[in-house]
Amino acid sequence: MSQKRFLVLSTLALIGGGALFLYLFYRKPERKKLSLRQEEGAKASRSEKVSRQTQAKAKKNKAQPKKSEKKKKKQGKKPVSPMKVDMKKKEIRVPGVVTIRYGLIEVFACTIRGKRHESIFTIDCDPKMLQFYLLAFGLKPNNPLQYFGQGGKLEGDLVYIYVRWKDPKTKKWVIYRGEDLVYNIKTKKTMRRSGWVFTGSKFEKYTYKTPEGKTITKEVFLASYAGNLVTTYHDPAAILNNPMETGGDDTLYYANYLALPPRGYPVELIFTVREVPEWDRQSRPYDATKQSVSKKPKISKGAK
Repeated sequence: MSQKRFLVLSTLALIGGGALFLYLFYRKPERKKLSLRQEEGAKASRSEKVSRQTQAKAKKNKAQPKKSEKKKKKQGKKPVSPMKVDMKKKEIRVPGVVTIRYGLIEVFACTIRGKRHESIFTIDCDPKMLQFYLLAFGLKPNNPLQYFGQGGKLEGDLVYIYVRWKDPKTKKWVIYRGEDLVYNIKTKKTMRRSGWVFTGSKFEKYTYKTPEGKTITKEVFLASYAGNLVTTYHDPAAILNNPMETGGDDTLYYANYLALPPRGYPVELIFTVREVPEWDRQSRPYDATKQSVSKKPKISKGAK
């Protein structure tokens, strides 16, 4: 009897404990009854908290500008130009790199948009600003060119280009006249020191249709669009052109590898309205007729 009684009591205890656990687990806590004054005070404190949060959000919104304002600020910021201009000396300095050290060329200097596969230098320059400063120096453009490679001499105001860089071996500054970095395969000499004529680039209207059928007309500055700024082969869109008759032949001029630093090497191009005799003396023109055959600039097979 004692064992049966023990079993009955133990089962009852388990059932009671389980019921108590379930009651405690699922029961909802009873809210304390508050007086009218206490309830009003609680409501007031809640409203104060909400008002503080809204004020804080409003301050943050005022402090942080909207996306549209941020875009306007970004658009309003003018990028810093690497071009250095000296109005007294009438001189423009532009950074660049060597693009071609060997091979046939049509362009002396271009931007990233230009014919880099046929240009000795690629320069970091805004073509519109380059032309603007040349006009500010008092130069007048004269552009009779109607198509690429148009023959004949070009007359007008001249600009002289010098290129300087740190020699990779000696780490000393070296300066060359632009023409001394161009080799003429016909004369077997470097390009004649004639300067570069200021033909000036043009604005032209460009009309196109959108996928929706709308016609849009925009004015395009050709030198910015094409990217060719200084050319050995006559280009109506370029700012500076070769003034000689040789500008009508695209098979004459090659990069003078004997003078140029390695490809990708940083250089500085100097545009000036006057010849600088001191820099001319430092620069060395090349004449293959007076040199040994082994020192002639390399020419590709297709050029002969």
